[in-house]
Amino acid sequence: MKSINPEAYLTAEIIDEIGVLKTYLRGDEFDAVMNYNFAFLCSEYFIDEKKRISTSEFDRKLRGLQEAFSPCVAYVMQNLLDSHDTSRIGTHIVNRDKVRYRDWMTYIKKSKATNPNYETRKPTDEELEVQKLLVIFQMTYVGAPMIYYGDEAGMWGGETIPTAANPCSGRV
Repeated sequence: MKSINPEAYLTAEIIDEIGVLKTYLRGDEFDAVMNYNFAFLCSEYFIDEKKRISTSEFDRKLRGLQEAFSPCVAYVMQNLLDSHDTSRIGTHIVNRDKVRYRDWMTYIKKSKATNPNYETRKPTDEELEVQKLLVIFQMTYVGAPMIYYGDEAGMWGGETIPTAANPCSGRV
């Protein structure tokens, strides 16, 4: 791709620890990754209530995340709050403290729209205020904010699994 267009922005979807991500961001593969570590930290600070991290811990961990990469990488990291692999951020807020976002495999299993213990209702006005705060932070923090289609319109819903019968099934 870079041989065709040296200015092309290449991002990878790799959900892993910073040390693993660094191997892909040396300038010979990708420009950035979908920054799930950013999403996890934002969840732990803005969404979690029972296990919320302190402001000083949030600041320290964000600084560590930013300093883990060269400035040219940090400024293009794809900062997301949700994606095609997660429930909508509004639904994540509705289900605060039910499942920890950073515990990826557990989160993926428990955040399904088919899980009767995972609420896929419309967020309340108070929950929407949390989402707005998250977006303000996302839009003003170092990196490239990624908006998953529909978030700008306030979509909500749990993650769904496409089936052979309906390979294009979407969110509920």
